[in-house]
This record gives sequence, structure tokens and C-alpha cells, in this order.
Amino acid sequence: MDSSDIGTAYALGYASHLVTDLIDPIFIPEEPVAFLMWPILTDYHHISGPGDLLALVRLTPYVVGQTIVTLLAVALWFGDGKPDTFTE
Repeated sequence: MDSSDIGTAYALGYASHLVTDLIDPIFIPEEPVAFLMWPILTDYHHISGPGDLLALVRLTPYVVGQTIVTLLAVALWFGDGKPDTFTE
């Protein structure tokens, strides 16, 4: 794996992360999309610490679905022997 492969993987990962971040405003209409400009724009939200963030968590179908997807991904990673993509 050369440096251009790593750069391409990083760019694809970053772009796909921004696209998937747009899912939140679809399910939570009051969520501003200005968070995509962080750290350029920092005064866009009312969360000032972990307590504020945890206070927002509700067991909605969205949260349950995200949790299931995350747990399945971790289980798949463990089931595959926790592969490290940077060792050859």
C-alpha cells in the first residue's frame, strides 16, 4: 500500500463520513447542518459537555438502529480476527 492509496482511502472515508452525517438532520429536523463546518464554525449547538450529550439520548428507532449497526460491525471485525489494514 503506497501513500496515494492511503490518501485516496482517507479522502473517501472523510467524504463518506460527511455524507452520512447528513442523515441526522433528516431524522432530527431541528438539528442544524452547520456542524459540518466544525471546527470553522463552533457556536452552532447547545451541547457543552458529555452530560448535555447524554441528556439528548432517547431510545428511538433511529438510536436503536444505529446501535445495532455498530454492534454488528464490531462483531464482524472481531469475527474476522480484528484485521489490521496497515500491516503487510
